[in-house]
Amino acid sequence: MNTFDLIDAPWIPVRAEHAVREVSLRDVLVNAHQFERIEDASPLVVASLHRLLLAVLHRALKGPEDREVACDLIESGAFSPDIINRYLDEWQHRFNLFSAEAPFYQVAQADDINTKPISNIAIERASGTNKLLFDHSIDEQPPTLSPAEAARLVIARQSMAIPEGAGYSPSPVGGTALVLPFGYNLFETLCFNLVEYPEDEYNTDLPVWEAPVPTPASIAKQTDIPITGLTHRYTWLSRVLALIPEDDNGQTVVRWVHYAKGSKVAEGGKRPLDTMVAYRQDEKRGMLPVGFRLGRGFWRDFQALIPAQETPYTAPAVVAHAAWLDYERDLRRSLPTMVLGLSNDKAKAELWRSEVFFLPPNLAQNEYIYPLIEEALGYADKVSSALHKGAWRMATDMLTVGERSPDKNDISNLIRNLPLDTTYWTALETDFVGLLERFQDTEEEASMTTMIVWWHNRVEKNAWQAWQQATQGLGTNGRALRAANEGRRVFAGNLAKLKPEEPVLQS
Repeated sequence: MNTFDLIDAPWIPVRAEHAVREVSLRDVLVNAHQFERIEDASPLVVASLHRLLLAVLHRALKGPEDREVACDLIESGAFSPDIINRYLDEWQHRFNLFSAEAPFYQVAQADDINTKPISNIAIERASGTNKLLFDHSIDEQPPTLSPAEAARLVIARQSMAIPEGAGYSPSPVGGTALVLPFGYNLFETLCFNLVEYPEDEYNTDLPVWEAPVPTPASIAKQTDIPITGLTHRYTWLSRVLALIPEDDNGQTVVRWVHYAKGSKVAEGGKRPLDTMVAYRQDEKRGMLPVGFRLGRGFWRDFQALIPAQETPYTAPAVVAHAAWLDYERDLRRSLPTMVLGLSNDKAKAELWRSEVFFLPPNLAQNEYIYPLIEEALGYADKVSSALHKGAWRMATDMLTVGERSPDKNDISNLIRNLPLDTTYWTALETDFVGLLERFQDTEEEASMTTMIVWWHNRVEKNAWQAWQQATQGLGTNGRALRAANEGRRVFAGNLAKLKPEEPVLQS
């Protein structure tokens, strides 16, 4: 009989002492203070493993009930081995990856469900009609995975599932960008993300391993399920999965999996907003998650990460929690924060990504941070618009023949082929990092205004450099030179209208 005990067998990749090694669930929690971080090639695995560990900790600690308890916890420097071991021992029977009665994070009695190659549960791998991202396996010859690799894929798929057609609903965070503040070590990172978990929520909440063992029949009876609490959200059963272990020269491997649609999130319930996701208020559609978009770095939505009142955004609860813990401990330091996940177009994964930012110190206490970031990013967008107005005029003149006006699609295609946006936004991303660094010892309004002036100068310089590079490939004939000069005139005129006489920061 195949067995793989996730509590005591090594399978979670961590970095420690300049090397990555796999450790057990028990080891990663009891000795979290000795590890730097969880590290995997897939951002989806990294995000999902954190959510799993947080779910275990919330249930084992029965909290933290409030911020004061959370502050005492991080000051302790390590999780209590007695508390962790007691909880893991109690639920160890539900953490066997290949259990016949209750396979971990899978569905029992699924032998009659469709059989798929194991690559089917890795969104970033090639399978069926999935878009090829970073994998070259094929369905007829699926890869052979170790139990440790298969376990990570099961957790990532359940946590990050996107729509896959009729009945295949996304997980609560499928297709979103997840936010993870990082500390000096894994223990501090987990404490940063252990948001308040009050007793009344603990009493009604159930992670997947504490809930009754799911079967295809029990899932079919419940179509829409409300979220009962934080750990229920973190361990959502998005798919009916059942790994099919094989023996390969005395070693257990996995190549195939039973696979079908799982549970759909119902409206309402507890924790309607995910703690790791930023949201934007839309007048018609309500709260929408802020995620990755093709051709657009997440830094352009950076204000969504800043806890502030009376704004269109709701920052991730984990960011507010981490910033508060640092403030209470009087630590004036930037907060390393990773944004990771994927974006999708309906049933197709478009991209996966991880980006790291250093959030300014005193993030929730400095009243000038949000308005400065809002003004800075708004100005960059306005200058981009001015660039495009100039480019539109230039392209129009280039394509005009006699009295005949060019087709708008031809104008758009010409502009799209110019390195205008790529040059402009790529250079600005580097300068935005420099802007964040200037917050390290800055709190006064006068200093903030100086930062705005610096940013405006960088934006305008990058815009002119982008314009110059975009127009170099137009040619040197008379028509090209006249079109470039006319476009430059339009761009310069629109840019001049944007320049404030004296920038003023309003909190």
